[in-house]
Amino acid sequence: MSDKKHTLTKLEERFDSLAPPSNHAPELLALDLLNSYNSVTTTRSYGFDNGFLYKFHPVTTRRQIRFDILLESKLVDEQLEYHREDGYTDNLRRLRPIFRPGGTVRYSTNNESGRMNLSFTYLFSHSLPALSYQLRTQNTANPLVHYENNANLKGNLSHQVQFSASRFWDSTRRNISFNSHFNRIDRQIASARFYDPATSITTYRPENVDGNWNADANFSFGIPFGPNYMFNFYSTTYGQFLNSVDYASQVVNELQKSVVENTTVSESISLSGMIHKHQVTLSGGVSWLNSYSKMGLFRTINGFDTNATASYRIGLESGWEFNTNLSFIARAGYSDPNLNVNSCLWNASVQKAWLGGKLTTRLDAVDILGQNQPISRTINAQGITESWASCMPRYAMFHLIYKFDLMRRP
Repeated sequence: MSDKKHTLTKLEERFDSLAPPSNHAPELLALDLLNSYNSVTTTRSYGFDNGFLYKFHPVTTRRQIRFDILLESKLVDEQLEYHREDGYTDNLRRLRPIFRPGGTVRYSTNNESGRMNLSFTYLFSHSLPALSYQLRTQNTANPLVHYENNANLKGNLSHQVQFSASRFWDSTRRNISFNSHFNRIDRQIASARFYDPATSITTYRPENVDGNWNADANFSFGIPFGPNYMFNFYSTTYGQFLNSVDYASQVVNELQKSVVENTTVSESISLSGMIHKHQVTLSGGVSWLNSYSKMGLFRTINGFDTNATASYRIGLESGWEFNTNLSFIARAGYSDPNLNVNSCLWNASVQKAWLGGKLTTRLDAVDILGQNQPISRTINAQGITESWASCMPRYAMFHLIYKFDLMRRP
């Protein structure tokens, strides 16, 4: 049952996109100036992973049916000591049960024509909020912006479902695959913002929110062709729907949900080939993003992203090697003109191997056209985020690499 955990863990990672964006707001990183940061957290976990595996593999056929059932349970003993500046210490302790049932059904065949695999996985989990939410702290250092905790938060409930299918033909080396996922989390923690017009005070407090879910699917196929299958064509079609629920700013301590429906459809293709010492790859894709909400101030987004890349590599005599790639990106249809940008990125490198491959020298030229931008603007589930990155628009770098062999050979 070594691979069952790997499958279930991969499903769990897909929940990151369902987190309410407000819970990652910069203002939440403000220091709590009225309280000390000195705390001691002690965690003791007691638990077991109990599983059941059943295989059905008839001797006369090349098919296999497999059932994996996972019953993971833990009892976590948590203790938190939070030391304040005034000398008072909060001592919190609780026993937190964790129960995570899940299961996978797999069907596979392997015969003269090729291989086929089908699988279906379900995972449920329930977890309580961090113990630090039980602290009754409040930051009022800014008289107009307050931050307070919430000891009444409930634990979240998550459901994850995955289905996958793949087929490979030995005679033609063609392959197709289909993957789909459904994720839902209720009682997530979001940052609610309250504004009181009578006092002009804005208060941030964590609150539970329901209704975050997403579903996605992708279909891909690959076809090698040409003499000795020296060329390969690959295509991927992807679609996703994300229902994002967060809290909108309201007055007089009233909560109102902000529900944004995000739809994404994309197509990408690539063609690669190896002719003697020349390796060429051409790839491109287009994606469409639609974001819609019934909120009055929300601007509907219909954006298109297009990209194309060409790369070339050649290995020369005497250990020389040359690489170059050229990428073009175009964005259009966004309401924010800063997002409708076109850019072209060209990189190249040349390297030489010495001393039988132990020593390598390489010279890289990055962003030769000088169009790399330090600003990254992306659209999250509730709106637009903008981030800055410190980068050099264009530069050259020299590498000197030496491989040490510490293994003694007879």
